[in-house]
Amino acid sequence: MRVLGDLESKIMGVVWRQQVPITVRDVTESLEKKRTIAYTTVMTIMGRLVKKGLLTRKLQGIGYLYKTRVTRDKFIANAVHGIFTSTLSALGSASAAYFIKEIQKLKKTPRIN
Repeated sequence: MRVLGDLESKIMGVVWRQQVPITVRDVTESLEKKRTIAYTTVMTIMGRLVKKGLLTRKLQGIGYLYKTRVTRDKFIANAVHGIFTSTLSALGSASAAYFIKEIQKLKKTPRIN
């Protein structure tokens, strides 16, 4: 699974935070709290996220209601798996050793809460 682009990530973040189906207008208004963005841009990206299988949409009146097809945790798990397997395939076992070494470093790093 590919990692999302910046705007795709922001849109998915808005949809994941909602526990109910959401409209393009709702997502646009949420994103506009931090930046100016066109409704049509959000609509286009949400359509692409439907095609990628991350969102579903259902016609409600004259517009669509969107909801996620996968949880955020499931998406992250699939993305990490995809990155790891493609790296292992491209670079071989040396890349696995590097991943293990980096994970061990993370375990030793104290967490700040």
